Amino acid sequence: MTDNPPSQAAPKAVLALSSQVARGSVGLRAVGFSIERLGVPVWKVPTIWMPWHPGHAKTLGLPPRAPTDEKVFADSLDALVNSPVIGEVGTVLTGYFASSAQVEAACNANDRMREGNPDIRVDVDPVSADRQGSYMPSEEIAALREKLLPRADLATPNRFEAAMFAGADPAEDNTALLEIARSLPVKTCIITSAFGLMRDSTGVLLADETSALLVEHGMVPGAPYGTGDLFAALIVARQALGMSLETAMQKAASSVLEIVARSVKAGSSELLLAREQASLVSPMAMVQARQMGALRRRA
Repeated sequence: MTDNPPSQAAPKAVLALSSQVARGSVGLRAVGFSIERLGVPVWKVPTIWMPWHPGHAKTLGLPPRAPTDEKVFADSLDALVNSPVIGEVGTVLTGYFASSAQVEAACNANDRMREGNPDIRVDVDPVSADRQGSYMPSEEIAALREKLLPRADLATPNRFEAAMFAGADPAEDNTALLEIARSLPVKTCIITSAFGLMRDSTGVLLADETSALLVEHGMVPGAPYGTGDLFAALIVARQALGMSLETAMQKAASSVLEIVARSVKAGSSELLLAREQASLVSPMAMVQARQMGALRRRA
């Protein structure tokens, strides 16, 4: 009897650690829905609860924050890691953390899971900064940089987070971004909000030790919150389904572009994931992939 082809094998679950909001499509709401829509199970552990994204403070008011108690968070991860079903998990995806103690608990859980399964993937979306600077305490930034990133197989920071973790000035072009990406303590890095080469475009830049790939598309002004969460989730889901990282990145970029464009056109302040869920599965938006250096167009 032969084994099933990878495309037909049941995908392993994703253990997702991030924020939870009541309204909106950020954090675990974006991560859980999009990954499960692609047919991959998700285990969700919230790091904090809020009514909505803090970016809506001007229209909805500053939301109260309810960080998950550090001991409860650590005990929850311990319970999962010690359970007889932990072998169902194939990837850990981390997003927003509410404290450095939560970061350390996640690191401990990752180490213990890898003792039982060396092939488990750790993908880190280090939610911590934007163009206005960091919005996390310095000890939490240090925990992400010094403890979690070195354990990651893939990190998906935006260009401001990448520069912060590298201790570098904000990049002004993709050459500088590539240098920053390769200086980070992580095996592979995809920097979101990279610089597009076409007019009025933006992109994502994949970099490892030997290669670099830029995927770019037209820029959509006024994008709702949650695009980084969505992009990281779609990368994880498609890799769990057996897709290569390069192809997963292009598919994810296409999905994000399509959903953002349709959400903005509808006048929504949130990503319309439920209404536009077909774009998660079969995106049609065009993106362009170029090898950095020669900048050859890829099929």
